[in-house]
Amino acid sequence: MVLYTPKHFEQKDFGRTLRLIRDNPLSTIISGSSSYLSTQVSLEISHIPFTIRSYDESTREILLIGHMAKQNDQVAQLEKTGEATVVFRSSYDSYISAAWYESKKEHHKVVSTWDYAALHCDCEVRVIRDDPQWMLGMLEETTGNYEGMRNGDKLIEERWKVSDAPTEYINALMKGIVGLEVKVKAFKSKVKANQNKPAKDVSKILKGYEEEIGGPKAAAMREMTAEEHPRADLL
Repeated sequence: MVLYTPKHFEQKDFGRTLRLIRDNPLSTIISGSSSYLSTQVSLEISHIPFTIRSYDESTREILLIGHMAKQNDQVAQLEKTGEATVVFRSSYDSYISAAWYESKKEHHKVVSTWDYAALHCDCEVRVIRDDPQWMLGMLEETTGNYEGMRNGDKLIEERWKVSDAPTEYINALMKGIVGLEVKVKAFKSKVKANQNKPAKDVSKILKGYEEEIGGPKAAAMREMTAEEHPRADLL
């Protein structure tokens, strides 16, 4: 696993790492395999939502569950290698204009950048086939998780449950998927939010978010920046 992470951008708070997954469950899962007949590595990439089933704060291991179409070529590769890299990203990211920095007025030694949060996970993967009980439990758990993310104050219909659909219909659909049990063994969590910039510059960035961007994106970026900056008390 390689994720270039300068020390000041490294996220060490395990709780915030878990929150990044919960708030942004759609991942990019990357796996690779090679043959003794070739030096080339075959890569497979899919976009799969995952739910945290459990975690251990002492070991920082995380267990994720999800599913994938049985016909996806990546299934065979995951069964062969039993490993993958899983990547999560924040819902919002933003271009930071050098024009926003207060320091620009003093010496012009500033450049634009981009702020975001990302998590790269080294994982052991178990592909689950022909286990209807496990599959149904996984579908119920993941569906309950994602339905819970809907805005409770603005629901246009009641939250959906797997049991709302006919049993035979769900059983038929389950024949077309495989379950994924993904154990995160190690990870790198990076939050790039101008932690290495003086408070006066970051205060101006927050103003840029508010006045030039606005809306939910501005609110999310402001929250991330204020939460991560070492001198948040000055912002």
